[in-house]
Amino acid sequence: MALPRLAPPRSIDAALTEVFALTAFRGDQRAIIEAGMSRDDVLVLMPTGGGKSLTYQLPAVMARGVTLVVSPLVALIENQISALVALRIPCAALISSIKAPHRKAIWADLCREAPMLRMLYVTPEGLAGDGLRRLLTEMKGRGTLQRLVVDEAHCISEWGHDFRPQYRNLAWVKHALGLPVTALTASATPTVKADICRILEFGPDARTFVSSFFRANLHYEVRWKRQGDNEAVDDIKAFLNRVYRHRHKRIQSSQETEAAGPDGAPPPPHTGSPDGDSGSGSQPPAERTQGVCGIVYCHSRATCERVAGELSQAGIAATSYHAGLTAKQRSEILEDWTGTTAFTTPEGRQPIDVVVATISFGMGIDKKDVRFVIHYDMPKTLEGYYQESGRAGRDGAVSRCILYASEDDANKMNWLITKGNRRARLTQTSLKAFEAMWRYATSMTVCRHRAMLDYFGAS
Repeated sequence: MALPRLAPPRSIDAALTEVFALTAFRGDQRAIIEAGMSRDDVLVLMPTGGGKSLTYQLPAVMARGVTLVVSPLVALIENQISALVALRIPCAALISSIKAPHRKAIWADLCREAPMLRMLYVTPEGLAGDGLRRLLTEMKGRGTLQRLVVDEAHCISEWGHDFRPQYRNLAWVKHALGLPVTALTASATPTVKADICRILEFGPDARTFVSSFFRANLHYEVRWKRQGDNEAVDDIKAFLNRVYRHRHKRIQSSQETEAAGPDGAPPPPHTGSPDGDSGSGSQPPAERTQGVCGIVYCHSRATCERVAGELSQAGIAATSYHAGLTAKQRSEILEDWTGTTAFTTPEGRQPIDVVVATISFGMGIDKKDVRFVIHYDMPKTLEGYYQESGRAGRDGAVSRCILYASEDDANKMNWLITKGNRRARLTQTSLKAFEAMWRYATSMTVCRHRAMLDYFGAS
């Protein structure tokens, strides 16, 4: 394993421009980075797309030592590693997909007096191994272990929407190694926030940074499945076909203008919205959704395949994505989807506009031009819905978030929650969380944004 050599940059501004190829910090990023470099415990609540990763990756680059990053999904870790490798930042992961020779090389570097690695990614399950625990203890003794980062920190709390019991392995890291901690999440209620601080033993000097949960560029909408699932699929097809027609008109207009040449009279611009309307509504056409790249979320693999199949038959460039596919298939789908824009088709590739996926899809993927996120099935929690829908519009452009709901879906979800949880306390917690989701879907008087802000205790 050949690792790039990285000398610590002169300053955080130099690291921003020279290592991460960025021009400016956003929001609280600088303050969070400075708190981390001061070895404070830090809790960061920041919406999807807000730039959480930079707040721990930049301090890791500045330090002479290794930052331990705990993340819940192998796919999320692999995406982070790929992005860092592209920036020539020395990092590695000890996860199941790493082959023995590579794992041995990682281990050898971590055993050095001065490791070249800046970040080591592991899953919470990986922290349970005695071998890794011994290695981390030795690194702490040599002074080569700098900080613990807990990504998706809401998973540590039983009150969180993605509770993972394995996250309790972090208690060992805190007690045995005494590392400063940065905990990050895109969605946490006041109860979950307090639970994270309690479990990670954050003291009164810990720093908390809460970014605004309000995303003005996202248009939230609830649509009812009044006549079953087929109606919802037909409605999605109608919505996407309107977007396709608008795109076709814009491309055609652009081609005609180009063909006319500098002396020709270009045709008048199309003023309709991508939904196919005349643009005469309350929202100006320039602020309506642009492009067609998006995600449709479903609960099950079978539903993903059925919905993707129906969309494909309707002429929409859609495919399904779930854990039942091979790693190679998932990788190819991801490449075709992330390489797709509204106006270009990569030569020799079949672009994908719409991925119909289970909920883990999209975590850690830095695709900013997702124009819509549709939930074909109701999410279990409002936290989950906020996080998943927040994958739309990361570039700041207006984007659509459409939720389909029905009483049948609600009854099915209540049954699944009751059947799926063995512990009574978790069942009640999950049912209470879904009640909040159901209130959001059925409310006819409160702004969707306002309902979310109230739920998260934000302004």
